[in-house]
Amino acid sequence: YLSNQERVQALPLWLAYYNHHRTHTELKDQTPMAALVSNVSRKYN
Repeated sequence: YLSNQERVQALPLWLAYYNHHRTHTELKDQTPMAALVSNVSRKYN
């Protein structure tokens, strides 16, 4: 990034991608949000 402001502006988009779209092998190829929702539903059923 050319400035801290550029970095700050890009962070929310990167976090949305990382948590909602990018799969993680540690989570059995799920996104973090999908794994979280799956875990909550199993825990309380």
